[in-house]
Amino acid sequence: MANREHLAQLHMGCDRWNTWRIESPDIQPDLSVTTLTAIDLRGYDLSHVNFIGTNLQAANLQQVDLSGANLRGTNLRQAHLQSADLSGVQLHRSSLSEANLRGANLVDADCTGANFHNAELLEAYLFRSNLSQANLHEAYLNGAYLFRANLSEACCMEAHFRCANLRQTNCYKTNFDRAILRGARLEGAHLQDAKFERASI
Repeated sequence: MANREHLAQLHMGCDRWNTWRIESPDIQPDLSVTTLTAIDLRGYDLSHVNFIGTNLQAANLQQVDLSGANLRGTNLRQAHLQSADLSGVQLHRSSLSEANLRGANLVDADCTGANFHNAELLEAYLFRSNLSQANLHEAYLNGAYLFRANLSEACCMEAHFRCANLRQTNCYKTNFDRAILRGARLEGAHLQDAKFERASI
């Protein structure tokens, strides 16, 4: 459960929150297992915050620093994450269905088993991100950077990449081992040294 003091700081506004973060560098904010639906958190420093199991559906997180945050099992359905910094985040089994992650930074993000159904990942930066078992059914990945991303074992859940739009994506050395790619659009994708062992194409 969320720490009540930390939650109170959040609701005092962006400036108060960011000042508290600067003055309390040793505190890792705990906002886990709480409801923050449709909240506007633009400008907040949310790096390394514990959001495990929190409901952030439709939250406005555009350009927010979420680097190193723990978002395991978090509901981010329909969240606005355009150009957000999600580098090194934990998104294991999180729901990002219909979320807008256009231009988001997901370098080294752990997205194992995350649900990106119908999400916008246009021009997202997914360098070395772990998308193993992730659901990208009908996701939009035009222009995404997937260099060295791990998309292996995607067939563990039905139709992960079926009809995904991967046009113009950089998939250099991307691991598609056992991924379901039937119907995926790959026109213009950079697939040099990509691994397709046991992939369903």
